[in-house]
Amino acid sequence: MKVVIDTNVLVSAFLSPSGTPAEIVRMAVGGDLRICYDLRILNEYKAVLGRAKFSIPHRLSTKFLEQICALGESVIPLSLKSNLPDRSDEAFLEVALAVQVACLITGNLKHFPSSCRQGMRVVSPAEFLEFYRDRPDLPGGSVKTSREEYRVREVDAMAWTSAEVDRVIQTIRHETRTGNFNPIGTKTRKPVRPIKRRAIKKGKT
Repeated sequence: MKVVIDTNVLVSAFLSPSGTPAEIVRMAVGGDLRICYDLRILNEYKAVLGRAKFSIPHRLSTKFLEQICALGESVIPLSLKSNLPDRSDEAFLEVALAVQVACLITGNLKHFPSSCRQGMRVVSPAEFLEFYRDRPDLPGGSVKTSREEYRVREVDAMAWTSAEVDRVIQTIRHETRTGNFNPIGTKTRKPVRPIKRRAIKKGKT
């Protein structure tokens, strides 16, 4: 099945290896899904996954990008009929429409308004898994493969050591406390800065 995966889904997958986004990434690395992309999407993947604040091991992100290039499909995108609220998201929809993928998977559905989708199915990670498993004609569809079977599948590209998991958890806790961590589907909350009051000098009488 061909899909387009938004960058926020990948970030959540690496930060939470047992979550729903990680399950989708494992399916892609395992060959059950074919990620479609263009150069803009690859560059965004590389730039975002490489941000120091996420502490994603470089070897993991590099292996994953290599898997995308090896198993995915490079696409010549089509121009949209109307702009998206965030122009940086347009690459994902343009690629999805160019090859008519089954789904565009994103953690920010509001970034892809229904009026701009041009008939493309845009879904959250949880919605995608439900859609996928309701397709008995696909590997893993219907009751053939359960969520637990995907989770125990051993894929070298997504292998995490306990030390790496601990480091990622510490990063998430730190970013959450400071208000900089933005999990999929949420807005970043900036820490409130205290208002500095200026001292008022009394005039001489």
